Amino acid sequence: MKRVWIILLAALMLLGAGCARQEPDPASSVPGYYGQGQSLDGGSKSQKNFNLAQIAVQRRQEDVVLTLSFYEGATADNPGAALCKALPAYRIEALTAPSRIVVHLPEGLFEFLGQDLERMGEFQGLVTEREDKGMALYFQFSGAVAYKVDQEEGKLKLSVRADDAASVEQYHVKLPYKEENAGIAGKNAMRPTLCDDFASAYYLTEGMAALDEADARCQAINEELEAAGSDDTAEVIQLSSGEAPAFAEPISRSLLTMMGALKTEDDVIDGRLVAVDARFLCRNDDGGMIMARPQVELTGDGATETFEEVWVYHQDGKRERLMDTAFSSVQKAVCSRDGRYIALLEQSDGARLLYLYDRRDGGLLFLSAEGMGDYTADLSWGGDGVLYAMCGDDSMQLMAYEPRLAEMGEEPLRAVEEREGGYGNVGAAGGVVYFNDEYGNIYAVDAQSGSRELFDVGDGFLLSPDGSKMVLIVYEDGENTSRATLVLCDLKSGERVQIAADTSLSDYVWSGDSKALFYLTANEDATDAKDYPVCLMRYSLADGKTTQLGALASNSIFQGNTQESVILMFYQNRNGVFYPITYELNLSELTSHQNDELIITVEDE
Repeated sequence: MKRVWIILLAALMLLGAGCARQEPDPASSVPGYYGQGQSLDGGSKSQKNFNLAQIAVQRRQEDVVLTLSFYEGATADNPGAALCKALPAYRIEALTAPSRIVVHLPEGLFEFLGQDLERMGEFQGLVTEREDKGMALYFQFSGAVAYKVDQEEGKLKLSVRADDAASVEQYHVKLPYKEENAGIAGKNAMRPTLCDDFASAYYLTEGMAALDEADARCQAINEELEAAGSDDTAEVIQLSSGEAPAFAEPISRSLLTMMGALKTEDDVIDGRLVAVDARFLCRNDDGGMIMARPQVELTGDGATETFEEVWVYHQDGKRERLMDTAFSSVQKAVCSRDGRYIALLEQSDGARLLYLYDRRDGGLLFLSAEGMGDYTADLSWGGDGVLYAMCGDDSMQLMAYEPRLAEMGEEPLRAVEEREGGYGNVGAAGGVVYFNDEYGNIYAVDAQSGSRELFDVGDGFLLSPDGSKMVLIVYEDGENTSRATLVLCDLKSGERVQIAADTSLSDYVWSGDSKALFYLTANEDATDAKDYPVCLMRYSLADGKTTQLGALASNSIFQGNTQESVILMFYQNRNGVFYPITYELNLSELTSHQNDELIITVEDE
């Protein structure tokens, strides 16, 4: 019996010294090394009076070796300090996206406040985080890594090397790494991570496979931030394993609110925030929005490279990437009337390239290479399902592309007319294609016969969505920076009505229901002009009246669904990269239209 008690006592002593812990089997592409997602416990639970004095980084063949030295009760600066006889209890875990080896330590003296460590091999840097009952050291690496642990008196050694684990793309919610955000970050299991500048940091949630889940999590965190009175906002980002997030200046909640608000004489109407990192392009057939989202990557020399992806933001709040293709900059997108096709215009190194995306089969056709040339001035869908574009190489020509003929195996591309075109706007309605040239002439071309006639004189124009009206823009000196006159043209009767004269026009757009024209003019001589530089004007076709709705901080407007809404956009500079922020502004509170009568319009053929 005495022998049994001795064995049990020995086992308990070993357990207290940390020698009897059950270690997991190493699982990585490197034999004997632990892989991503694996954790390891070690050290002695009895050791309390310790202090982490310093961390050394060395390169040994394929490994980066991190050596943590622990002293009893004082730092290494104290001549009387001695290495701990045993290591404190520790827990090590490997995180992905980005790759971090985390060392959790229990309560101690904690004179260690962090240390600048040399970047070496896959090792990128260290973030030190206080925990409720200890401290955590986040050692960050590029790419997936594997690790092993060695112990000696007072020293814990981590040997880390690259692992061939497959890269996984996941969504995360990020939050500015600030002391005042630590509570909300901890409540939401957010961990610190270095950014790609190796100096700034974010809090990040764990990776999520579904974007919908990440969006819902982000919304919940933002609600917590707002309830706490924080001016910070959380955002959703996508990262692959080992990728550090790109740093961008935090988005201020108060700034977001102001930039999407309409200031009236009596009140301020806040816009609905649609996206903090996406630019509105057009509406699709189900009322959702086609958006361009900028993406920023670091190049090998440390510079940044920016490109854009095309996404769909649905009415129910869900969003998804439309295609895998990356574009330099999407200048315009237009959906066909049946919603099947989206024509995309890309600006790239002086060229303006035209694409056609088929939403039914996901195919992307490079129309510029199909005979459209490397410069497309503008484009428009006709009611006949034909895409019209003013395009070419050395000279411009009005061309038509008919997807229906391509499906039948026939030639889909043709010249609408043989004469040279211009570099201005294009619009199609009622079997007529309109375009304006650089000389201030607007022409009307019959889409079938190709006969051309001079329609009017103007520096720009925009057709109403139903094809019944056109607004003509005439600048006093032919420059878009000067004052302008707006003229409304009825395409059926030919009647012209001057809407505005000698106005400092900055943008204009039709409402989606063709019942109103919105335009922006300078908020001149106003006390709030610095923060709200433009006035939002609305011309109603029902009564022919123009109303000044209020002042805006944004000087870019886009088509809303009806005369009661408009899309706003504002660019925010975040570390030299301008990110678009998009809002939808509801105007229904400003004007009652219950007694309005619609003007009879001309339907497209």
